[in-house]
Amino acid sequence: MVAQVRSYKQVAAYTDDSFVVSRRGEPARIGGAMVCSSLFPVLGVRPALGRTLLPEDDRVGAEPVVVLSHDLWQRMFGARRASRVDPLAALRS
Repeated sequence: MVAQVRSYKQVAAYTDDSFVVSRRGEPARIGGAMVCSSLFPVLGVRPALGRTLLPEDDRVGAEPVVVLSHDLWQRMFGARRASRVDPLAALRS
């Protein structure tokens, strides 16, 4: 019997979750995920605009960061390009 050794160059973690988001008092439940900063590089994806997560975003006490899907960006923010968007409150549900 030959032992097979497998190794990984990168790993990432995520868990599916749902959130209640509110922008200008309009709450909506959306599907999402809690992810670590290595997820996007492992998947080989880059943001169309802005940034994904940085290693410092994984630290306890770090400011919350949200990465929006293209669809959610269009629906909630009208696909506006801005360095800062309107405040978005998100609560895990």
